Amino acid sequence: MPKNSDSSATGRSVLSDVVTSCLADIDGIAERFLIDVQDIEGYAGSPVQDQDLRDTAVASMELLLRMVGGLPVPERLALMSDALGHRRASQGVPLESLLRAVRMDFRILWTEMLGRVPAESLSDFTHDAVRVWEAVEFHVTRVHAGYMDELASMAHEKEQQRAFLLSRLLSSDGRDPQLLGQAARALGVSPQGSFVVAVGAGSARREFRAGVARAQAEDYLHERDGALILVLEDRRPPSGRATVAVPAWLTGLRCFVAPVAGSLAEVPTMVRVALEAVAVLDFTAPGHQSIRQAWGPVAAARLGGRRTDPGT
Repeated sequence: MPKNSDSSATGRSVLSDVVTSCLADIDGIAERFLIDVQDIEGYAGSPVQDQDLRDTAVASMELLLRMVGGLPVPERLALMSDALGHRRASQGVPLESLLRAVRMDFRILWTEMLGRVPAESLSDFTHDAVRVWEAVEFHVTRVHAGYMDELASMAHEKEQQRAFLLSRLLSSDGRDPQLLGQAARALGVSPQGSFVVAVGAGSARREFRAGVARAQAEDYLHERDGALILVLEDRRPPSGRATVAVPAWLTGLRCFVAPVAGSLAEVPTMVRVALEAVAVLDFTAPGHQSIRQAWGPVAAARLGGRRTDPGT
């Protein structure tokens, strides 16, 4: 029993000495990491600055060494894994490249630690590889979580910006070049493109949303003041635009399809036409309706004889 106790104490002492030695050479270890990380696709030529890489490498190695050695983790390091994930996501580093770089910490750190172990203790020390691996995996998990959180936040901000700019566009007369440019970039469309504008019937919102989802066109569906508005760019080559631009999947949905907008500047007008029409048409029968069916009910509504969609 005393022999095992002495062996355990010796092992802890060797580990402590190795961790202390590595901490004293933390800058050198980080430099060796920096040499290898340049070979990982996604880092070379990325917007990540050299000083950022160096500071992160030093902090990561210190965090891992403290975890392996059972040392206190200062506040400046406690949240660095999550922060690293957030930062690399915002810098556009691919997730696979980031995780490869972080997992490379194990090889770098373990090689450095082994080089500091006395020959007579090397056999027993190899059991501590598990401690190093567990520390690295904890670090990887937190980096991954931070990365995904940042992606979700960026997607939410992008969607908010899209909704804001679309709302401004639809409230405008379509004549502001700056607004048209901003809206086009946010929506991922060409200002000079032609567009299909459709508004779902109030009684068939769920059906309309589901149909758009089946067509994988959710990115072009917007909700404004309770209305579901589809603004779909006609991306066909010019030679194919002699035919009607309304896609076949849309014709079977209960909605109003406005006349084709010849440019993004015409979209606000067509949305107003669609909103006015969808409020007075009867969508009991399946399928879409167009200006041909709408002009009579719209005229009657303007004269005071208003008809409404039974579901609105």
